[in-house]
Amino acid sequence: MKTDRYSYAAGVDSSQQEGSETLSEVLFHRSTPSFANFAVLRSNVQAVEACLLFANRGHGFVALGGPSGWGKTHLLDATAFHMDRLHGIRPEVRSAESFLTQGGRFDQPSALLLDDCQLVASRPRLKLSLRYLLEQRIRTGKPTLLAYACNACDRPITNLLPSKRSWMVARIEPAEIAEKASLLTKLSAAEDVHLSAALTKVLASRLHGNGRTLVGALRRLRLERNDWSERDSTLRACGVLNPFFADNSAWDLRHRIYREAERRAGEFSGLKITELSAYTMLFEADLNEQAVAQYLDCAPAEAYLAASRFRRILESDEQVKRLTKKFVEYVIDSITR
Repeated sequence: MKTDRYSYAAGVDSSQQEGSETLSEVLFHRSTPSFANFAVLRSNVQAVEACLLFANRGHGFVALGGPSGWGKTHLLDATAFHMDRLHGIRPEVRSAESFLTQGGRFDQPSALLLDDCQLVASRPRLKLSLRYLLEQRIRTGKPTLLAYACNACDRPITNLLPSKRSWMVARIEPAEIAEKASLLTKLSAAEDVHLSAALTKVLASRLHGNGRTLVGALRRLRLERNDWSERDSTLRACGVLNPFFADNSAWDLRHRIYREAERRAGEFSGLKITELSAYTMLFEADLNEQAVAQYLDCAPAEAYLAASRFRRILESDEQVKRLTKKFVEYVIDSITR
């Protein structure tokens, strides 16, 4: 009997599926860190422009904010690389916490690039140290670029900034569906994973989380294989990635398959709905056997036997094979709508 790799209700925190690796580490893994490697979207274009101004010495004090996982660290790394190309000096990107706890001084002569400033805001002593450091850097005109993670409802960390008029503050917003599709194109190229248009649409519209979630999904697909560019591989990919959809309450691939079988019952009148559904869930989508049995309200062995019976018929009957292929297309249509 088939042994399944994943539990349907695994409760996977997909944003942490690949650890705490940042988008910059992902995108720069196979290429030189630069603005050319960054997917410029409507939600981040102001932040990109602010960093370019900073790198070109057009503005000396920039603060980037936005939710975690959408590219702030990437932009800091790209800025440092760009400054090296332009001026021959590459500033180090440091976390604000480590810089302050390790005795970092305000009079560092080169540009100062500090990441994760939100971690300092909750520690009064470090918060005071950062405030003093920023005051002195503004007073002495030393360029400073900050990044901090925050959601829309968070208290703005910009309260830390002295001489607020001196700062260019830019925010990166979570990507919308069309933007996530563009980001997936960039990320899949970096990860050497080839996606079909249908699969890209599903991931962009159905997968919750941030940029790291998308990276985790691509890497999970790559463990199976690199090429998912054929439309008919979309259902298998969704099954492989099923744990990543755990935080989307509107997503249940089992229900979508069974509902489509019920809707098309007249068209597939010669096929048993339960057996067609069990086969599609287990052998086309590669879903967990226990989860399939739970949905079909039967024992796991019964679900597997029903699917196996249908597969034997399919292998020997060209008409059933044709109808099943057509049914899988209908399911793919339903999840990409």
